Amino acid sequence: MNLNELYRRLSFGELSNLSISSEGSGSIINDKRPTVVLLANEGLQELSKRFVLREKVLLIEQQEGLTTYRLEPMYSIQNAETSGVNRPYIVDSEDEPFSDPVLKVLQVYDSCGRELPLNDRDNFWAVFTPQNNVLQVPNPQAGLPLSVNYQTFVKPILGVDLEETIDIPMVLEKALTSYIAGHVLGNMNTQESNAKSQEHLLRFEAICAEAEDKDLLSISSSSTNTKFEKRGWA
Repeated sequence: MNLNELYRRLSFGELSNLSISSEGSGSIINDKRPTVVLLANEGLQELSKRFVLREKVLLIEQQEGLTTYRLEPMYSIQNAETSGVNRPYIVDSEDEPFSDPVLKVLQVYDSCGRELPLNDRDNFWAVFTPQNNVLQVPNPQAGLPLSVNYQTFVKPILGVDLEETIDIPMVLEKALTSYIAGHVLGNMNTQESNAKSQEHLLRFEAICAEAEDKDLLSISSSSTNTKFEKRGWA
């Protein structure tokens, strides 16, 4: 789905009776498009928290005596000079700077490509996630990298190009339009619009619940750990 298709679906569907949709003409009036884009991005963030819609990888260089690694840009090599961090441990590059927020750590691999146990207190090699963006390594091996697969937000909509792709699975497209419509109507603040708003937001919740219950977004993935070689580890 692209941005133009999003406008079309809202105009013909959830917002068809409102002036924002040019009375169901198939588009959204120009001065209300920024509002729709804002709400769409809020909806994408909410969906990104519930589902793994975008997965990325970062590399950590373990340091002697350091057991807690905060997965934030200020601790990356590229940001060390401006952040004032003396011992940066997130290995990024100018071409691939680390900037995406870590919503959840999904898997961790050692330099040999072996997946480490996550949050298993009975395993000596286990690593832990006391917070969504914190990795604890009780037994760090100085100088060796760890590859961290993590969940992050999908790319936000810029709202300039009508052909701009909205990076969302088809099964959640109706959830996104329901979220947008629910908040558009909620902002109108009338008794009727508030009732309609709740209908759309309940539909949003129902679609998400069905996707979770039926595991409709189940995606098998594997780690090739090619980033180790790209960063100089063989």
